[in-house]
Amino acid sequence: MMERLNQLSQRERLLLLGLSGLLIVLALIYLVILPVLNFEDTAKSRYSDAVRLEALAQDIEAPDARPSEDRGLRSVVTSYADRNAVPYTRVTQTPSGDVQIDLGDTSHRAVFSWLRALEDSEGVVVTAAYLAPGEGSGTVSGRFTLQRAAR
Repeated sequence: MMERLNQLSQRERLLLLGLSGLLIVLALIYLVILPVLNFEDTAKSRYSDAVRLEALAQDIEAPDARPSEDRGLRSVVTSYADRNAVPYTRVTQTPSGDVQIDLGDTSHRAVFSWLRALEDSEGVVVTAAYLAPGEGSGTVSGRFTLQRAAR
């Protein structure tokens, strides 16, 4: 191999040296620099996705992340709803400790007997309500905001 190199003219050796240098630079770019840059872009993208997911996760209510008396109110409201056959689709708590409950289609009699039982037995009162006719005859759906009455 060295014999072949020695047989080349000075100009051919310089050309070969330049091409070898260019090949080394290209290999360095494609095998080292571009993967590092792609990794950085991917890491930035994943980081922004993680930040966005964290912000969304903070908006989601964790059922056990409330003080015990709030969980007690939530538990009372849902257990009375279950006893009175009132289907609910979502139960959330406000920062003030009130419980908001979204009801599915159910009999209006069941809803009002549920509310009466809550007030009579547990002292839970309605502070806000939205009620709409349900899909079936004599049914309603809606949202109620409930809190313990001051005794």
